[in-house]
Amino acid sequence: MTVNAQKHPTLESGRLLLPPIAATDAEALFAVFSDPETMRFMDCPVSRNVGDTLGVIERWMFVFPEWHATWAIVLKQTGGLIGMINYHHRNPWNRHLEVGYALARRHWRQGLTSEALGAVLDHCFGALGSNRVEATIHPENHAAARLAEHLGFRCEGGPLRQRKLVAGEYRDVMIYGLLRQEWLFRQAALG
Repeated sequence: MTVNAQKHPTLESGRLLLPPIAATDAEALFAVFSDPETMRFMDCPVSRNVGDTLGVIERWMFVFPEWHATWAIVLKQTGGLIGMINYHHRNPWNRHLEVGYALARRHWRQGLTSEALGAVLDHCFGALGSNRVEATIHPENHAAARLAEHLGFRCEGGPLRQRKLVAGEYRDVMIYGLLRQEWLFRQAALG
C-alpha cells in the first residue's frame, strides 16, 4: 500500500512549486540522481538507470507521512523538475526531524535550494509543530554547510565518524541544528 501523496501538501515559494514526489517523477529525477557530482555527498548511490531512481522514489512513497515526506522541486517558470527535498527521521514525540535535498547541478548557486528549504522549514516548524530541524552534512560539503548556516543552522558537532553507509562505504557527517525560535526570529527580522 502506498501512502497517499495528498497527505503532504504542495508547498510554494517565489520561483518554486514543491509537489509531493510521485513515481512519474522518476525520469526527471534520474537526470539529477545520475550525476556523480550532484550525488557525491548524498545518502544514496548514483542511479545507473531510471529504475534505480524509481526504486528510491517508491521507498519514499511507502513511508508514512508521520516519519517522512519528499517533494519534487519544480521551477514555476518552466514546470521542469530540478531536484528533490525531504524531511526524514521525524520524531513527533520529541518534535524533531532531519532534512535533505538534491538539486540539478545546472541550477546551483541561484538561491533555489535556499528557497525550497525555506518553504520546507516553514512547513516543519508550522504545520508539523517541530521544535528542532537537523541536517547531517559531509565535512567536505562546504556548499551545504554554507547554506545551512545562511538559514540559521548551527554546527553542533562532528565529525560523527562513519555515521552513514552509502554504496558500501562509511561516511562521516557533521550535525547542524536549527530551533523553531531561531527560525521564527530570523523570519521576523527579514520582515
